[in-house]
Amino acid sequence: MRNTGKESEELVRQALKNVNLPIFDWQRMYDATSARNTFMAQVGDFQWFLPNHHGVIEVKSTKHAYRLSKNAFSSNQRAKLYRRSKAGSTVSVLVHHYEAGYWHVVPLDVVYEIFNIQGQASIDLSNYEKHLTADSALLAVLKEVLSQNSANN
Repeated sequence: MRNTGKESEELVRQALKNVNLPIFDWQRMYDATSARNTFMAQVGDFQWFLPNHHGVIEVKSTKHAYRLSKNAFSSNQRAKLYRRSKAGSTVSVLVHHYEAGYWHVVPLDVVYEIFNIQGQASIDLSNYEKHLTADSALLAVLKEVLSQNSANN
């Protein structure tokens, strides 16, 4: 059986390797099942670091062309991501619509609002910008952070 989640995570890993910024670092956060439950569940799939800023990326893969299901997350995972965002991290969900061949970038605030506050079963992403590659989706996240940093200085 095809593991589209791992394939999507690999595409994001490659995109992170392709980032060409002078002071940028990132780390893969392996999930507990990949490590045969030898350590606790991580907050996300990747962490990234820029001067005075850090972020978490959670990668989701779905067959659906424009929806993200609440079932893609456990409530515990959403809670961990929410805590990290409240601690100052930019938390982004990169959603790979693998059959449609594009990506969406969803801020965690949207995920939390729709799933935890409104209690909806899925998020309609049809009005979000479509990215044709993981590189493009990742750059959208970093551009937003860099533009916020330059506006604050």
